[in-house]
Amino acid sequence: MTRIAAYRSVPESRERYFFEEANDVMPKSALTSRRLAGICKMTERRKMGIGDGFNTVINVLIGALLGSAAYGLLQLVASGAWLMAMILVLLGGGLFLFMVLSDKLFDRLFRIGIRPPKNPQPQPPKPLLRVLSLPLGFLVGVVLALLGLDRTILALLH
Repeated sequence: MTRIAAYRSVPESRERYFFEEANDVMPKSALTSRRLAGICKMTERRKMGIGDGFNTVINVLIGALLGSAAYGLLQLVASGAWLMAMILVLLGGGLFLFMVLSDKLFDRLFRIGIRPPKNPQPQPPKPLLRVLSLPLGFLVGVVLALLGLDRTILALLH
């Protein structure tokens, strides 16, 4: 059995980040421990750049707004206006679906001349702060809404 057959559950582009070079077949428990060790390693993530910092700030702001909106929906459901909360969620979901489908349609109809490479180079994982920025922003938004500061922040954005 070759190395590819032993690690076939891992995509080729990510294989070098999770495993060392090995030609022998390993038992399943050793393979799982190697996979976990590769996922948990922090040294293999790329360092924060200026673009990553910008994306992190934007994700925190978006997460805070989403957290405030989620708390508002929870208040609607708790006050008995669950039908209004359902209508808002369905309208938001329909708008999201429309945006995704129209984006795919326009990409298919109006192709640009630049095509992605056939064999792209594997990229290291994003920095951990960038990955966790949206969930942290969501928690910040919920906490600000619990404290009553979400209305003040929305007034500043308006």
